[in-house]
Amino acid sequence: MSKLVFNAEALRAIVQWTMTHSPHSPTYEQQLDPQFLREGVTLKAGEWPKPEQLALEKLPPALHLVKDEGIYLLSSSAERDIAEGTTSRVVYANGFDPKGDEDVWDKCREAVGGDDFVEALPIEWFTPVLEDPTIASVVLHFTSKNIRCSYQRRKLKTH
Repeated sequence: MSKLVFNAEALRAIVQWTMTHSPHSPTYEQQLDPQFLREGVTLKAGEWPKPEQLALEKLPPALHLVKDEGIYLLSSSAERDIAEGTTSRVVYANGFDPKGDEDVWDKCREAVGGDDFVEALPIEWFTPVLEDPTIASVVLHFTSKNIRCSYQRRKLKTH
Protein backbone atom coordinates (compact mmCIF):
# COMPACT_ATOMS: atom_id res chain seq x y z
CA MET A 1 0.00 0.00 0.00
CA SER A 2 1.15 3.54 -0.80
CA LYS A 3 0.37 6.70 1.12
CA LEU A 4 0.12 10.22 -0.32
CA VAL A 5 0.09 13.16 2.10
CA PHE A 6 -1.34 16.57 1.15
CA ASN A 7 -1.10 19.81 3.13
CA ALA A 8 -4.59 20.63 4.45
CA GLU A 9 -3.97 24.39 4.61
CA ALA A 10 -3.04 24.45 0.92
CA LEU A 11 -6.11 22.33 0.04
CA ARG A 12 -8.61 24.67 1.71
CA ALA A 13 -8.69 27.17 -1.16
CA ILE A 14 -9.11 24.41 -3.75
CA VAL A 15 -11.93 22.75 -1.81
CA GLN A 16 -13.72 26.10 -1.39
CA TRP A 17 -13.33 26.92 -5.10
CA THR A 18 -14.65 23.51 -6.11
CA MET A 19 -17.73 23.81 -3.94
CA THR A 20 -18.63 27.28 -5.23
CA HIS A 21 -17.86 27.00 -8.95
CA SER A 22 -20.07 24.80 -11.13
CA PRO A 23 -20.31 23.04 -13.53
CA HIS A 24 -17.55 20.45 -13.18
CA SER A 25 -15.26 18.85 -15.73
CA PRO A 26 -15.43 15.09 -16.23
CA THR A 27 -12.51 12.70 -16.03
CA TYR A 28 -12.02 10.37 -19.00
CA GLU A 29 -13.85 7.64 -17.08
CA GLN A 30 -16.80 9.93 -16.31
CA GLN A 31 -17.11 10.92 -19.98
CA LEU A 32 -17.96 7.31 -20.78
CA ASP A 33 -20.34 6.86 -17.84
CA PRO A 34 -23.96 6.87 -19.15
CA GLN A 35 -25.20 8.77 -16.06
CA PHE A 36 -23.25 11.84 -17.21
CA LEU A 37 -24.58 11.86 -20.78
CA ARG A 38 -27.45 14.09 -21.87
CA GLU A 39 -30.91 12.56 -21.97
CA GLY A 40 -31.31 10.33 -25.04
CA VAL A 41 -27.59 10.07 -25.82
CA THR A 42 -26.17 6.59 -26.21
CA LEU A 43 -22.68 5.80 -27.38
CA LYS A 44 -21.66 2.96 -29.65
CA ALA A 45 -18.86 0.66 -28.55
CA GLY A 46 -15.58 2.55 -28.81
CA GLU A 47 -17.30 5.90 -29.44
CA TRP A 48 -16.16 8.95 -27.49
CA PRO A 49 -18.79 11.57 -26.55
CA LYS A 50 -18.80 15.03 -28.08
CA PRO A 51 -18.80 17.89 -25.54
CA GLU A 52 -22.43 18.76 -26.28
CA GLN A 53 -23.45 15.17 -25.43
CA LEU A 54 -22.26 15.52 -21.83
CA ALA A 55 -24.52 16.73 -19.02
CA LEU A 56 -21.95 18.66 -16.98
CA GLU A 57 -24.64 19.78 -14.55
CA LYS A 58 -24.92 16.15 -13.41
CA LEU A 59 -21.26 15.92 -12.41
CA PRO A 60 -20.73 16.20 -8.67
CA PRO A 61 -17.99 18.45 -7.31
CA ALA A 62 -14.75 16.54 -6.81
CA LEU A 63 -11.04 16.97 -6.50
CA HIS A 64 -9.10 15.47 -9.36
CA LEU A 65 -6.16 13.35 -8.34
CA VAL A 66 -3.62 13.61 -11.16
CA LYS A 67 -0.49 11.61 -11.82
CA ASP A 68 1.68 12.92 -14.64
CA GLU A 69 5.00 14.67 -13.97
CA GLY A 70 4.13 14.56 -10.26
CA ILE A 71 1.11 13.66 -8.13
CA TYR A 72 -1.32 16.42 -7.20
CA LEU A 73 -4.90 17.45 -6.49
CA LEU A 74 -6.84 20.19 -8.30
CA SER A 75 -10.43 21.36 -8.60
CA SER A 76 -12.89 19.61 -10.91
CA SER A 77 -14.56 22.96 -11.63
CA ALA A 78 -14.87 23.72 -15.33
CA GLU A 79 -13.99 27.32 -14.39
CA ARG A 80 -10.28 27.03 -13.79
CA ASP A 81 -8.89 28.04 -10.41
CA ILE A 82 -5.92 30.08 -11.66
CA ALA A 83 -2.98 30.38 -9.29
CA GLU A 84 -0.67 32.38 -11.54
CA GLY A 85 -0.81 33.37 -15.20
CA THR A 86 -2.47 30.41 -16.91
CA THR A 87 -1.50 27.83 -14.28
CA SER A 88 -4.25 26.14 -12.27
CA ARG A 89 -3.93 25.99 -8.48
CA VAL A 90 -2.72 22.54 -7.45
CA VAL A 91 -1.45 20.90 -4.27
CA TYR A 92 1.28 18.32 -4.75
CA ALA A 93 1.55 15.29 -2.51
CA ASN A 94 4.52 15.63 -0.15
CA GLY A 95 7.62 14.44 -2.01
CA PHE A 96 5.96 14.36 -5.46
CA ASP A 97 6.48 17.93 -6.75
CA PRO A 98 8.69 17.84 -9.86
CA LYS A 99 9.87 21.42 -9.21
CA GLY A 100 11.32 20.71 -5.78
CA ASP A 101 11.62 17.00 -5.13
CA GLU A 102 14.23 14.60 -6.51
CA ASP A 103 13.55 11.38 -8.40
CA VAL A 104 9.85 12.25 -8.72
CA TRP A 105 9.29 10.11 -11.82
CA ASP A 106 10.58 6.98 -10.08
CA LYS A 107 8.75 7.78 -6.83
CA CYS A 108 5.46 8.33 -8.69
CA ARG A 109 5.84 5.05 -10.54
CA GLU A 110 6.52 3.21 -7.29
CA ALA A 111 3.63 4.88 -5.44
CA VAL A 112 0.79 4.62 -7.98
CA GLY A 113 2.12 2.89 -11.10
CA GLY A 114 3.59 4.02 -14.38
CA ASP A 115 0.54 5.25 -16.26
CA ASP A 116 -0.67 8.86 -16.10
CA PHE A 117 -4.23 9.23 -14.81
CA VAL A 118 -6.94 11.54 -13.49
CA GLU A 119 -9.27 10.17 -10.82
CA ALA A 120 -12.28 12.07 -9.43
CA LEU A 121 -12.33 11.88 -5.62
CA PRO A 122 -15.50 12.82 -3.70
CA ILE A 123 -15.45 16.39 -2.39
CA GLU A 124 -16.82 15.02 0.91
CA TRP A 125 -13.39 13.51 1.59
CA PHE A 126 -11.95 17.04 1.68
CA THR A 127 -14.66 19.25 3.19
CA PRO A 128 -13.55 18.47 6.77
CA VAL A 129 -10.47 20.66 6.14
CA LEU A 130 -12.84 23.66 5.92
CA GLU A 131 -14.41 22.96 9.29
CA ASP A 132 -11.72 21.34 11.43
CA PRO A 133 -8.61 23.46 12.13
CA THR A 134 -6.86 20.47 13.73
CA ILE A 135 -6.52 18.73 10.34
CA ALA A 136 -2.92 19.27 9.24
CA SER A 137 -2.83 16.77 6.35
CA VAL A 138 -5.14 14.75 4.15
CA VAL A 139 -3.76 11.27 3.54
CA LEU A 140 -4.75 9.10 0.58
CA HIS A 141 -4.02 5.40 1.03
CA PHE A 142 -3.67 3.37 -2.17
CA THR A 143 -4.01 -0.34 -2.80
CA SER A 144 -4.28 -2.04 -6.18
CA LYS A 145 -8.08 -2.01 -5.76
CA ASN A 146 -9.03 1.19 -3.95
CA ILE A 147 -8.22 4.58 -2.47
CA ARG A 148 -9.18 5.55 1.06
CA CYS A 149 -8.86 8.87 2.87
CA SER A 150 -7.77 9.75 6.40
CA TYR A 151 -6.51 12.83 8.24
CA GLN A 152 -3.48 13.71 10.31
CA ARG A 153 -4.32 16.15 13.08
CA ARG A 154 -2.30 18.59 15.13
CA LYS A 155 -3.09 19.61 18.65
CA LEU A 156 -4.48 23.10 19.05
CA LYS A 157 -2.64 25.32 21.46
CA THR A 158 -4.60 26.06 24.60
CA HIS A 159 -3.93 29.06 26.77
